[in-house]
Amino acid sequence: MKQPVILIAALEGAAAEAAALRSALEYFGAFVAVKWIGRPRDFMDVLNGKLPIAPDYVVISGHGDEDGFIMNKLGEAVYEADEPKGNFTPEEVKKYLMIKSVVLSTCCATGGAAMADVFRKAGCAYIAPADYVEGNSALMFVLRFFYELLQNKASVDSAFKAARAVDDETGLFVMA
Repeated sequence: MKQPVILIAALEGAAAEAAALRSALEYFGAFVAVKWIGRPRDFMDVLNGKLPIAPDYVVISGHGDEDGFIMNKLGEAVYEADEPKGNFTPEEVKKYLMIKSVVLSTCCATGGAAMADVFRKAGCAYIAPADYVEGNSALMFVLRFFYELLQNKASVDSAFKAARAVDDETGLFVMA
């Protein structure tokens, strides 16, 4: 069996979560790369697949709300001409999304219908919390999902159901 490749896209404020995930996922036998998202171009590159690896799974680690993925605020002069200057809404994600991976988001409230529809129409399986999830529970969801997938050779659907069943907080995750 091919070693699974997992990319963690670590948005602002996600360093501890990304480090914990990387350690555990490597222990589970995956090849794990972390892309630190410091500016919109970094996230655009993850979404459009302009990285030197082709991940089987992408974990978007960070913060979100009903509007989408929360991005760093940069000084006006720092933005490149084509970079979005706000958060990545479903409309912004749609402009750049070209990857065909299983995508898991730990970012709160990014599992709404509009965001899920963008990923689904692009050909991705998309898993994210539909509401505001407690941080430790988001970490636990991802760990249980990959434990089931990698250790127990479960399908994506079975791994999702097992991870979702841990408690009420992990139950906030939805799959599109």
